Amino acid sequence: MQKILIFTTLFLLVLVSCRPNEDFKPLGEPFDQVKGIKGTFKLAKVEQVDELSSSLVKTLDVSDYCVGDNPMTLSFAVDSPQVVSINPGNSADFLSDGASSLTWEYDRNDAPSYITLSNGAQWNMLKPIREFDKQLFLQLSKTYQGKKAITYKFTFDRI
Repeated sequence: MQKILIFTTLFLLVLVSCRPNEDFKPLGEPFDQVKGIKGTFKLAKVEQVDELSSSLVKTLDVSDYCVGDNPMTLSFAVDSPQVVSINPGNSADFLSDGASSLTWEYDRNDAPSYITLSNGAQWNMLKPIREFDKQLFLQLSKTYQGKKAITYKFTFDRI
């Protein structure tokens, strides 16, 4: 009987201590994802992922080959139309297929997961970007016989 009383008392103490605290501060306005991408970004790193490999090591840093001395830059404008200017520098050009300027749009402005370009290309975002973020992470996958074969992960630094 004494054990039941002790367990009941402990249960009630835990239950009472779980009341919500009413002193929460508001989080503030959500970040504007469209404004977050505005600016110029310089290619800093490229990783290649072999999607068809069965080995444990699937990722290879190919930055030495892909970035070059004069890295690619992307300049995003958020005015209408939304334009991205692409200067490939002497980087390997996986992203633009030779285009120097394309219009772009998010799949969702409030929580984007990819960028669609006017040439039909799609750049997947590894995470949304806010105005104060220093890096932009993009991903581009290539297919072979209907299967995802190679994925390139690009890291761009805001300049």
